[in-house]
Amino acid sequence: MTDVMKGYHGTDNSNVNSIKNNNFKKREDNNHWLGNGLYFFIDGVGESPDINAEKWAIAESWNNQLHCYTYNVYSVLSCDIMLNKGNILNLTQVSGLNLFNKFREKLINETDMHELKTDYSNYRSDFKLLELLKDKFNINIVIVHVYIKFAKQRIVRLNSRIPNCTILSVSNNTIIDKTSIKEVKRGVIEDAT
Repeated sequence: MTDVMKGYHGTDNSNVNSIKNNNFKKREDNNHWLGNGLYFFIDGVGESPDINAEKWAIAESWNNQLHCYTYNVYSVLSCDIMLNKGNILNLTQVSGLNLFNKFREKLINETDMHELKTDYSNYRSDFKLLELLKDKFNINIVIVHVYIKFAKQRIVRLNSRIPNCTILSVSNNTIIDKTSIKEVKRGVIEDAT
């Protein structure tokens, strides 16, 4: 029997047909929390994952440079993530955190940490460490509790270290059952607050 986890993804409605027809596409960008991958909200901390995906889609529609919404119709997609097809690093569990911390300590002792440092952000070092850890242990699913700034948190510039949701990152879209991708919600962005 296949172990499956339901994931929820918030996006611009114009992406829905492409995702349903071609599956999700991995973006590679060193600003991701858990390294390169496809990101989903899952059951765990905070509100339900579909609500968090909706809040994410609304928040991401805002363009700070242009001071306007880049899209006004959003969608929330659900899909089945086949856990038995992946090697999982679960950072919501002590064993996963211990593995990550041991790996980080080993790198500190063996490597010039200058390449892991950056002036831009607090999590780019984690991004680089996770990419190295995923390569070394062939990990393609990472799960973590995290604090995400949705629209209200961005407006009031609320920073926190206490997680408000649980996310899962998939490094390879073959772990996603493409036939399970469904649009579960669609909405119009009138006011993100």
